[in-house]
Amino acid sequence: MTSILKSAASGIIAQKYNMDVIANNIANLQTTGFKKTRLLFADGPYENHTVPVPEGSNPEPDFKAGTGVRVAGVQRIFSPGSLQETGNAWDLAIAGEGFFQVGLPDGRKAYTRDGAFQIDGKGQLATAEGYLVDPPVTIPPGAENVSIDEGGTVRASVNGENVELGSIRIATFPNPEGLYAVGHNLFTASEASGEAQVDQPGTGTRGKIVSGVLEDANVDLGEEMTRAIEAQRAYELCIKVFQTADEMLGMANNLSR
Repeated sequence: MTSILKSAASGIIAQKYNMDVIANNIANLQTTGFKKTRLLFADGPYENHTVPVPEGSNPEPDFKAGTGVRVAGVQRIFSPGSLQETGNAWDLAIAGEGFFQVGLPDGRKAYTRDGAFQIDGKGQLATAEGYLVDPPVTIPPGAENVSIDEGGTVRASVNGENVELGSIRIATFPNPEGLYAVGHNLFTASEASGEAQVDQPGTGTRGKIVSGVLEDANVDLGEEMTRAIEAQRAYELCIKVFQTADEMLGMANNLSR
């Protein structure tokens, strides 16, 4: 009987974590470049059971019974979000695979799909959080008619001359699902993701840069609400199983008195 309680309890805990993941997806519905996640489940270990039989009877074969469910991990889904036009030259999106590369204060590299860039006080291209694009791009004072082409080249008119100010590069990974999320719309490389392969947009499998647009989160509200209802129903059923097992234990205790 205790195995029933364990199985039901594991389901309650698993669905609680499932709702945490769903709620985070919904909360980031309007986060630029956000990539949704989903919880992965796996069955728990199995226990051997022997059916008791009256003395002299043929023994029943042993059987294995599951002990519930466990959380196997969280999978991030990197399907593209829709592109929304903003008209701001510093708003960039990647039409295809890849990530923008930025530098962290501790010297590490981070990667993002959030292309809502701006110019900081030193004229450098940076994220809204202040992380500088890597390799750096500096816009001199008085620059006009700034443009960023699909290959990542940044050009502007400076003192009446059309000059190239830098180039934005795109990073790809052998396994992007293995990237480690650090918050602020940023990811860092991990052993599971493999090392970043940085090159010009449009080369290899890298997407091209689109200027003046931003990528929406790839969260489908209808899908997330459906998953939330399913998680709620599963949670309720696990609670019901737990209550039923408790009632059965109470009945067994009363019979033994």
